[in-house]
Amino acid sequence: MSKNRLGVNCLVLAFLFSGVEPLTAQGDPGSQAEELGARIEALRPLVDDAARRVEVEEQAYLDSVRAVRQIPQDTVMVGPFKVVTVAGQGPLARGFFEPHVAKIAPIIRGSEDLFQGHVWEFFYGWGGKPIFAEGEEVHHVRLSRRHSRERVDRSIEESLAIALYQVLPADAAGFRKWATARSLFPEDDLSRVYRALAFNHDLAGVRCLEGELHWCWEAVGLANVMEVGSYWDSPVQRRRLVESRYLWPYRAGWESDRVGVQGSLVRGCLHLEDDRACALLLSGYLWKSERPRPDYSAPLRGSGRGTLAAEAFRIGGEGSFGRFISRPEDSIRDRIAFAAGVPAETVMAAWMDRVHESRPNAQAGLLRSPPTLLLWLLLMIVFATRSVRWRLG
Repeated sequence: MSKNRLGVNCLVLAFLFSGVEPLTAQGDPGSQAEELGARIEALRPLVDDAARRVEVEEQAYLDSVRAVRQIPQDTVMVGPFKVVTVAGQGPLARGFFEPHVAKIAPIIRGSEDLFQGHVWEFFYGWGGKPIFAEGEEVHHVRLSRRHSRERVDRSIEESLAIALYQVLPADAAGFRKWATARSLFPEDDLSRVYRALAFNHDLAGVRCLEGELHWCWEAVGLANVMEVGSYWDSPVQRRRLVESRYLWPYRAGWESDRVGVQGSLVRGCLHLEDDRACALLLSGYLWKSERPRPDYSAPLRGSGRGTLAAEAFRIGGEGSFGRFISRPEDSIRDRIAFAAGVPAETVMAAWMDRVHESRPNAQAGLLRSPPTLLLWLLLMIVFATRSVRWRLG
């Protein structure tokens, strides 16, 4: 199929660049443009015919693959989403997908057409039976029977979140850099966000958990009014944070000149105690190519920031995703408010309430520990008294 397409393209290019006479209109740009446009229009039937031939050949290729493989397949529609699976697993796929699709179906109502080219390949069982699905974007949910139901549910949620992320239009505010794909699916448990705010060693996260909402906007990187020094209290705290994040990859080559830009900044921050280097490391994480990345300097990372948008979708309910993508020129904060249908502060307050509700239980399991410990102590005493060394008589 690819060889046929390449051959047609080569024929068209060869026709364009071989035997073509120079433009007759010399010196007049307007006449040259008209003549060139006329030549392009003359070539249009040839290009259209080549495209039709490629389409026919592609379809013939697909038909031949189906004939050779002879794979019976089931196709089910779960809401607006097309799921392709092996024969006999259609009801199983529907049962797995329906609870998760029900969570986002109201959110994407009115925007279902955006997902027409998305197809899900689903297989749950032993072995790797092939599935031949056609679509612009093919999402794979293939798991073995040894995987738990929780693992299957998580894979389905991640694939649906990726589909939401893929249909997002390009926007000036850079939402794709601000959030990650997997964070867009509505979550019931935000304990990981709580941990990130509580243990990230930054002032914004601590103040946010204490109930100061303007610091929460700082924590998610949507305030854009404070410098990096406001996130971390002192130069000593900033050096400790850099040490916890960046030291280990460069400990072996600490004095080497080959550690690159990032290594130089780490050495300047920790070895020379230059607070400017610490601030640069904390205000913008670096690409793998070790060039400063123009990204948000928020203490909370993209996997946590995106849950704020997911909360806006949950509050906004029906059509909230369509409202969010309808204003790509607005700021992320304004689009969150528009999607939710309430002020941005209300969204932030609701998000923080859910984060606090998901606070991990630090004392979970402590009540079960003393009996277990006592049982092990008694068992060790029994073994000790039965040994030759401690046996009485």
